[in-house]
Amino acid sequence: MIIHKCYICGMDIHTKSIGLNASTMLEKNSTNALLNCPFCGVSNQFFTVLDDDLEGLVMELSLEAKSIIEKAVKLEVFNSTFYEEASERVDCKILSVTFKELSKIELMHARIHMRLISMDKPPVLHKPDYSNRETDYAFIKEAEAREKHAITFYSKNVENINIEKVKKVFEALRKVESEHNSIMSTKAFELCQVQNQNINELSTEIG
Repeated sequence: MIIHKCYICGMDIHTKSIGLNASTMLEKNSTNALLNCPFCGVSNQFFTVLDDDLEGLVMELSLEAKSIIEKAVKLEVFNSTFYEEASERVDCKILSVTFKELSKIELMHARIHMRLISMDKPPVLHKPDYSNRETDYAFIKEAEAREKHAITFYSKNVENINIEKVKKVFEALRKVESEHNSIMSTKAFELCQVQNQNINELSTEIG
């Protein structure tokens, strides 16, 4: 049963999809309160009627706006592949799930931008070597840095978009990235707490 449609990503939200990608959200969806799109993470203020979408705007975009959106595609694809890789490298299973779900959300962000400029396929980007990230904490800190970069990108470029609807997309995704950054900051704090506890326990055993 379709209960909503997301204006930003265009996905139909079914009752069975409400709980998808829950680890990427500060406030979780429930059957009684659908707060965010489970596919792209934007708030429920962007749930709207089926005929109010972002199709057919490419001809109205300025050359500068198209260039910015092309960069946005690359940014989101790059971050999606990072999270996919991180999900396979970290030791903490809960963190692995979070990274896996973040990868899906960021890829949806790339698809949103691709739809705006009628891009059929995502770009193939160089894959960095992540072998020097030896701890879960290192991946969390890189995730924080990437989210902060995405926030800056959307904040910096929104004023150079010449269509109001597309500006709303940038603002919506900036808020999602801000939420992701908060989640990563929380994960870093929790991990430090666990590590400190383990050190204290080890010190007690040795003493």
